[in-house]
Amino acid sequence: MARKVAQTRLPAAHGGLADKLRHLSPKRQEIIRPVLENPRPYVLLSVRALADRLGTEPATTVRIVQGLGFPTYKDFQRHLHDLSVAYATSLDTMKAARGRAPARQRSYELRCTETSRTSCAEQQPQC
Repeated sequence: MARKVAQTRLPAAHGGLADKLRHLSPKRQEIIRPVLENPRPYVLLSVRALADRLGTEPATTVRIVQGLGFPTYKDFQRHLHDLSVAYATSLDTMKAARGRAPARQRSYELRCTETSRTSCAEQQPQC
């Protein structure tokens, strides 16, 4: 059965999506275009949340997704995830890592909370 699911997703994932998008009404194309152009903010949204963000009804969102060739909304979410990963840039990676300090820096920061900041400034590891 997994093979059947993979076959149903192939057209959308391999360029058939552009053809299917052209077959949607202009209004539906307008609704879904922001999601396809910038999928990252939409990947984890439920159908209701996506519909709210797009200013439409959940049923309309599901019909659009099915019109694009995805059997389920979950399959569409997987496609959005794949798009997000495929189009991630180095800048995106750096922004995501900005909040995470390297282990060496974190251990230094932990030591500094135990002692005074002035003595820690002298002990700071050099890169």
